[in-house]
Amino acid sequence: MGTLHSWAYTCVTGLLTLSTSPQTKGGSALRAVGCAKTLVAEPSHHEPGLRQKEMKKKSSQRGSLRLTSDKAERLRAFREGPDDDSSRRPRQEPAHVVLARAQAAEAERLRKARAPKPPKPEQALALREPEREEEPSQALVAIDNEAKAKRDAERREERRKKKERELFEPDSKGETALHRAVLAGDSTELRRLLGLPSCRVDCPNFYGDSAIHAAAQLGHIESLTILRDAGAVTDRRNRHGLTPLCLAASKGHSQAVVIIAHSLTKRAINAYCGGYTALHWCCVTGIDAACGFLAKKGADAALRAEPDGETCLYKAATYCHTPCVDILLDAGADANAANSDGATALLACAASGDYASLDLLIARGGDVHKADLAGRTPLGVAAQKGNLSCVSRLAAAGALSSSSSAPAGDTLVDRFLYKLSFPFAKKECEEAVAPGGCTG
Repeated sequence: MGTLHSWAYTCVTGLLTLSTSPQTKGGSALRAVGCAKTLVAEPSHHEPGLRQKEMKKKSSQRGSLRLTSDKAERLRAFREGPDDDSSRRPRQEPAHVVLARAQAAEAERLRKARAPKPPKPEQALALREPEREEEPSQALVAIDNEAKAKRDAERREERRKKKERELFEPDSKGETALHRAVLAGDSTELRRLLGLPSCRVDCPNFYGDSAIHAAAQLGHIESLTILRDAGAVTDRRNRHGLTPLCLAASKGHSQAVVIIAHSLTKRAINAYCGGYTALHWCCVTGIDAACGFLAKKGADAALRAEPDGETCLYKAATYCHTPCVDILLDAGADANAANSDGATALLACAASGDYASLDLLIARGGDVHKADLAGRTPLGVAAQKGNLSCVSRLAAAGALSSSSSAPAGDTLVDRFLYKLSFPFAKKECEEAVAPGGCTG
């Protein structure tokens, strides 16, 4: 305490000294004296517990001042409003205002979209003065055009090949477009198909028949001519072993036989198909023109059919085809050639009643007495069949002059007279028949 008063005393003395100096003024001295009195009047902080109480008081004053300043600052900010509206909740506008604003924006957008747009500076310049493109050289253009033409040609070729493959694709029967054109008799379509590069003229179906087989079987003359000229194989056999020549002859197509046989060899003409040659089929069907053409082309009339061993002359006599018999006899056929049963063509004429062929055979040296393995002579067969014209011609040729070992009542004359008197002829046993039956 004493120390404090001595210190205050020293301060007051110094201040008074300063105030009495001529450099200072009177007001400053008085303020200094006031400060000294204040310092003397203030209590000492070195007393126990006083310093802590003073510090707590000052800190509470500072905290209240800080709270007061923060509240004032917030109030000022609320009244003046923030710089941006991000921290404030937006005010909701009425629905009609929002709708009106949207309609106005849409109308503005449509107006801008419909309004003519001014050309850009680059476009305007291009319209005023178009730029001149550099023309390629003629050599490059020619190379490009050549490559393009080559690609186009390759594409066309691929499409053509694909179309041809589809065209010649076999159906359920194995027939191609060529078969269908022949069956339809369309010669124009046939020529068009044969002109295609991928056409196979000898392509067979499931039965082994090519297009020329179908044409020969149907007798289409124009189709046969087109196929023959296109290089079709005329001696090709199907699965049944039949050639186009035999098919045409067996169906009786005389002109077809002539067209097919025109380019065939002698061996192909005399080939067997189903046991018969083409000449046999011509004699069966009676196409004398084809028979004569085949005979001129080298057909062998002495060939025998299988398995009966019948000659072409025997076939013609059996089916009463007199023109064929005449042609074969002119071609050198043997009139007395017999089949496997020993029967000759003269016996076949007597059985069938073909007296015209019988006359030709008798005139060409036919043996009227020759019997078959069963002992039947032409006169006996003619009498048995009732062919009176043949009987009279055979009798006139000397058939009755032959010795017969037949029993009485069963000679050739008896048979002939029996046929003449039929049905009035009666057997001998009928005369000896009693009312009750036959008598011994």
